[in-house]
Amino acid sequence: LKLYNKIKFLKEVNNPKPPKKPDPKDTTKPEPELKLLKGILSTLMTVKSINFTYSLKEGTAVPGFRPKPTYVGLSNTQSSDGTYAPGIPFILGSQDVGPFLDQAAKNNWISTNPNLSSQLGQNFTENITLKTALEPFKDFKIQLDAKRDRSGTYTETYRYDKNSGEFLHFSPVRTGSYSISFISIQTSFIGDRSNNSSQVYETFKNNRDIIRERLTALNENRGSAEYNNNSQDVLIPAFIAAYSGTNATGANLSSFPKIPMPNWQIDYSGLSKLGIVKKVFSSVTLNHRYTSVYSVGSYANSNLYDNSFIGLDQSELDQPLASKFSNSLNSSSGMGVFNPIYVISSVSIKEAFSPLIGVNMKTKKNVTYKFEYRKSRDIALSLSNFQVNELTNNEIVVGFGFTKNNYKVPFTKDFVLKNDLTFRFDLRFSDTKTTQRSFNGMNTVSAGNLLVSIKPNINYVVNQRLNLQFYFDHTINSPKVSNSFYRTNTLFGIQVRFTLS
Repeated sequence: LKLYNKIKFLKEVNNPKPPKKPDPKDTTKPEPELKLLKGILSTLMTVKSINFTYSLKEGTAVPGFRPKPTYVGLSNTQSSDGTYAPGIPFILGSQDVGPFLDQAAKNNWISTNPNLSSQLGQNFTENITLKTALEPFKDFKIQLDAKRDRSGTYTETYRYDKNSGEFLHFSPVRTGSYSISFISIQTSFIGDRSNNSSQVYETFKNNRDIIRERLTALNENRGSAEYNNNSQDVLIPAFIAAYSGTNATGANLSSFPKIPMPNWQIDYSGLSKLGIVKKVFSSVTLNHRYTSVYSVGSYANSNLYDNSFIGLDQSELDQPLASKFSNSLNSSSGMGVFNPIYVISSVSIKEAFSPLIGVNMKTKKNVTYKFEYRKSRDIALSLSNFQVNELTNNEIVVGFGFTKNNYKVPFTKDFVLKNDLTFRFDLRFSDTKTTQRSFNGMNTVSAGNLLVSIKPNINYVVNQRLNLQFYFDHTINSPKVSNSFYRTNTLFGIQVRFTLS
């Protein structure tokens, strides 16, 4: 019996039964709950990582502080209200300076010298960054980045006044800068007309009427004042709406957008697994990257507003509508024009496709190929002369190279380079143009050029200590304006590097 079972087992191992074929009449489908669960899990697995960073740095400096700090920053003398100067909240980092100053004045913590000229100062820096890595399917990777950076300072003279017998606030000044990730891709591929005019700029000009009417309807403090088409509070929302491709009737009216929009980078390396490509190339990678940033270069408060509007506790992100106006800026209607709370010198949008499309390939013989098409534009709105400067650049980069040992030098009989020889050839075409646009219809090309760059390079490792490099760099620069000259530059030579260590 044991011998029989052993023979039967060996037969089953050597002659396994074919798998049972599914019954074609069996039409049973997976349960809907399982399909839903599979879809949810697949979506969750798409997100590979999430990284969120928030940082805030704040500081306050109060001049004329009289008590002498001892342990953990507190004075050793108790004040009339039972506290020790400067108080627990202050040494723990509280930036609510208003209650602190009231307490300091009441407890005689600050010098009453009326000649005190040092300014009270506050500052802050806030950074928000969000990064997410996605992989919808194998070898297809997406990285999303969103960020917002704010910084600001506030200064004032806080000094004792003999006449009133109180501490008073003098000359409040608020300054700062602001930048946020942005999306302006909807207008990226709208080119200039033959006369250098721009359809997007025309939209910006038309948006002013829409924004002005919306602001006028919202502002309840208008009295004998109004907005005009060149008011800062009109120009900036109209500019943002036009170059982001947003309808002005529903666009945000703030000069400081709150929510950072995601920029992205996409990489795909799955082509190298296709049958035809796999035979020749060991790797093929497609890549694309988009970045866009909206920035307020700098801003400062208008002198018409007191510190209840401009203190650091009053965020520029929630600025109220303008309420003060100046008759010195009368419009054609004879009414005063609203002055903004924060006076901004310029705003800009910097956008780049780096690259719009890029291809990197490597053959099985270690030959590399590279192709990139890059596109960028910088648009700056100047609030001092009501002009827009637009810098555009289109660039093509082509590269080729290889690394090889035992390389037989051409045009020689038996001369072979036994060590690594690296050859690299880069070719770049760049078209750059700067256009100055004004409301009077002028579209002037103020700068620009066509550039061609050729860079072959040979590097040979003689031994561990000696390295030879042969380089050649030829650049052709053809300007687009008459005040620049046609230029060519050529650099070539041999570099010898010997390492003593």
